[in-house]
Amino acid sequence: MTAARHVQAGGRFRAIVEKTIQLATARREEEVRLYPPSEEVETGGVDLRRLMDELSGRTPRPAKRALMDYVACLDVADAAALVTLHYVGRDFRETEKPEAALAWQRDAMRSEHVRNTALGKFSERVLIDEYLKKGLMVAAAMGLDIEDLPRAK
Repeated sequence: MTAARHVQAGGRFRAIVEKTIQLATARREEEVRLYPPSEEVETGGVDLRRLMDELSGRTPRPAKRALMDYVACLDVADAAALVTLHYVGRDFRETEKPEAALAWQRDAMRSEHVRNTALGKFSERVLIDEYLKKGLMVAAAMGLDIEDLPRAK
């Protein structure tokens, strides 16, 4: 199926990406609400406070928990494909060939730690929604059919 037909049909993986973007946006908004950005230069104190709040459970993080639970329930191929799309949005340029992203995807699928890698990336990166949105745009410009990502072997 071509990328254009996948877009028209909606696509299974596209639905996963859109749900992840929705949850990641809620998580980023929660982060900003709990830890508002300041005009001062941020120090390690803010990161330490976040970590201490998370470890102690003092500050509930339902949006972050929802995102982590969703990613944890994905099968390995979908988790690796999400991380690949994240990298496409963060690191790739429209001029690069889609084979580069698919090569990363194939390598990721060989790892026994794919799900943990996905959880780590999505836990530590506040801008995951932006990376995924950009990944969709870059993938389209590269001619990369995102529906093929979970099946890249």
